Amino acid sequence: MKFNSDNKYVYLKSGSNNECYYHNGIVAKIFYNGKPGYKPEPEAKYMKKANEINSLAVKFLDIKKYEDCTVIFMEKLTRVNKDLFTLEKRKQMLAMFEVQLKELHANDIYHIDIKNPYGRFDNVIITEEAIRLIDWGRSKELAAYGKSLVWNKEWEDVYTFSSWFLQSELYYEYTFLKKVDFISRLTNLS
Repeated sequence: MKFNSDNKYVYLKSGSNNECYYHNGIVAKIFYNGKPGYKPEPEAKYMKKANEINSLAVKFLDIKKYEDCTVIFMEKLTRVNKDLFTLEKRKQMLAMFEVQLKELHANDIYHIDIKNPYGRFDNVIITEEAIRLIDWGRSKELAAYGKSLVWNKEWEDVYTFSSWFLQSELYYEYTFLKKVDFISRLTNLS
């Protein structure tokens, strides 16, 4: 049987090796057979593992193999504008985000793709309740990679996101002046 997204699913977006559709609060992330790139099974594995620990990762629902593709089904998160929240509420949301990310790290789960190469936070979804992460296709276990490489990339992205989310001047300096020592400057603030 082939997966049919034509009738009830609405197109959402395309990635380098997949397409996403949604219907009734469910996202279908389709990986077509024969396309190069990331495999869906590891992404499903990391989402499931992260869901067992806390609610930071988008909720994994199922993975199904079809004749022409493999599909990961997950919840559809609704993005809201960060400016709807007071600075105090954003600080609370950010604190919870960092706690949950540390919980995942303590269980050897690293997202790795918080900020894309273009400097956008496409995989961070700000909902009415919390900050959540989608697109777990690049997730890694530290055992398979060097700790400093994975850990530094993850936290550099978190600090950049945090500054943007809180509308800190450091974010604008980092973004427009391309400051290399951004993390050390944040850790040395009084």
